[in-house]
Amino acid sequence: MSVRPVEFAARDGFKLGGTLYRPAQPNGRAVLVNGAVGVRQQFYSAFAAFLEERGFTVLTYDYRGIAASRHGHVRDLPARIRDWAQLDAPAALEELSRAAPGTQLLAVCHSFGGNGLGLVPGSERYAGALFVGVQSGYWRHWSGMGRVGMWFLTHALLPGVASLFGYVPAAPSPAASRAAAWPLSR
Repeated sequence: MSVRPVEFAARDGFKLGGTLYRPAQPNGRAVLVNGAVGVRQQFYSAFAAFLEERGFTVLTYDYRGIAASRHGHVRDLPARIRDWAQLDAPAALEELSRAAPGTQLLAVCHSFGGNGLGLVPGSERYAGALFVGVQSGYWRHWSGMGRVGMWFLTHALLPGVASLFGYVPAAPSPAASRAAAWPLSR
């Protein structure tokens, strides 16, 4: 078993950070974990280790502006969420393909990772994908007060905060912090 940090270039040359999990006995399948908005790749480390122990080669990575793929202040990064799908995710797929040539490529897509998959150049190379917590935040899909709250969030609060700060500041959730601190047991 081998777990090591990797660095690779997005399609526009932006440096991205990831973690490659190589099994001692590969099963011929490789998994790319396309994460949720603002979620550090460490959140998926226990899951990636679980897959690696079962023979999967796994790559987790941070989108530009997040954790290992953050260079400088987020405010100074001229990036859009579309860049994560069109520039970062295909580069991660290429990195996984180089690390595990000839394997069946699979994706695990959490939230935005699944919403953005249709925008990813090369996504037709996947033999399969698992979607977890992939939903639409479109306010008209909600009912009652949830509809009002979602409209306020997406039309007033988030745009206002982004306009004020140049980005949307956030902190890791307690669950993400715990996941990042879990040791990989063998």
